[in-house]
Amino acid sequence: MEKPLVKQVPALSREVALIVERRAGLPGEVRVPVGARVEPSTVVLSAPSSVPRPVTVHVARELGLSPGVVRRHLTRPLGSQVSAGEPIASARRGLRTAQVTAPITGQLAEVDEQLGTVTVTPAVASVEYAALVHGDVIEADEAQRVTIKASGDRVAGAVLLGKEVNGPLRVLTDRPDRELPPDAIDERCRGAVVVAGMTVSSAALRRMASLGVAGVIVGSLSATSIQAVLGISGSDAQADLWAARLLHGSWSGGFTEAPVSVLVTEGFGRRPMARPLFDALATREGHDAALLFASSIRGETRPACLITRAGATGGREPVAVPVRDGVRVRLTDPGRLGQVGVCRGDPVLDLRLDGVARWAVAVEFDDGARRLVPLANLEVLVAP
Repeated sequence: MEKPLVKQVPALSREVALIVERRAGLPGEVRVPVGARVEPSTVVLSAPSSVPRPVTVHVARELGLSPGVVRRHLTRPLGSQVSAGEPIASARRGLRTAQVTAPITGQLAEVDEQLGTVTVTPAVASVEYAALVHGDVIEADEAQRVTIKASGDRVAGAVLLGKEVNGPLRVLTDRPDRELPPDAIDERCRGAVVVAGMTVSSAALRRMASLGVAGVIVGSLSATSIQAVLGISGSDAQADLWAARLLHGSWSGGFTEAPVSVLVTEGFGRRPMARPLFDALATREGHDAALLFASSIRGETRPACLITRAGATGGREPVAVPVRDGVRVRLTDPGRLGQVGVCRGDPVLDLRLDGVARWAVAVEFDDGARRLVPLANLEVLVAP
């Protein structure tokens, strides 16, 4: 049997080219030209927050008028902005004046002279979409998408809860296997993306929310912390079910209203962040970091933290690394999720794994132990 050549883009990639796509949910307006240099706070798109649902007002019926004369009884011209409760049409009835008021705030959009109705289109708030990264605009199309080329570091995660955010990196712990206590979170974290090590408690998440922390990067989250992030309640068993759904991508609910965005790098429970990822983040203290969904990063299948810098250009394309001797890997099977080691030798066909012939590689862990691991149960963490 021919030896497999398994290649993976490492979970940690330094100084690489990154293609970020900022998309609006509805057609809107592109705010930057192709070729423009953008910063994380640069607004690149604006669009309505929702599709307006017009409201029909039966003016002729309410005022006792013929349908064809409704236009003459409007108190404001078509196209005018009106507030809820403001008169939009009136007619004399004996000694008094009868009025019809706007049911919503919006615009007088249309008169139907056959039905005697007036349409009011509601006012819809506009949403602005920031670049979130440093880079150059390379595409702008359809009034819904702006594509930015950036250079920097990429740290892949397992799950992103919350909305896409950016802020300066703040590293609050010196080890990847410690839980971040609530009292370590202070004013310097406001608007920042916090690197928290192993995990954070519900109390720490609530403190982050109260201080306006943009996001946090952790190795893992407990079921109760997931409930705090998502604002859900229920038993521990229900919380564990949420965790399983999130980790395996079988839940498609929206999490954009979470008070603090959380990028989980390893999984759920109490698992330390992989040391190479923690060390890489620690060296970028103070740099601009963005937490993005996979759909916002071209070619990506997982959410990630992107660390970009003003003026940085020329990053190389991410390179897939073959699983071979010297490559640092992380285990992905549930029993040993998150354990980190180094490949010692190239893949071999082994018959000792559950009595089934599988391609596997010997992995040496930090405690010196060696174990044969199936290729399907590991991922490349960082290139040699």
